[in-house]
Amino acid sequence: MKMAGKAFAQKLFGAKYERLPRTLFMDVIVFWGLYIAGFQVQIASLVRVLMISAFTAGVMWQCWEPIRFLQRQGCLSFFVIWLQKP
Repeated sequence: MKMAGKAFAQKLFGAKYERLPRTLFMDVIVFWGLYIAGFQVQIASLVRVLMISAFTAGVMWQCWEPIRFLQRQGCLSFFVIWLQKP
């Protein structure tokens, strides 16, 4: 199970996913600094919707790829058949 989790994290976050905690910590520090400084940017509603849609589609695409790989290997055949039942 641990190997599957590592493989999933590697596909989702990239080859160097071990750096994720450090990167998130730096992102929080930068966000906090900009928030304290009162830095604001106005974004049109359409741009916000497009950004959220692109981000969501990217995450879904990255999460779907390991599942397709396991399907090709024959590991998820029972699970897929179970999901497709009405």
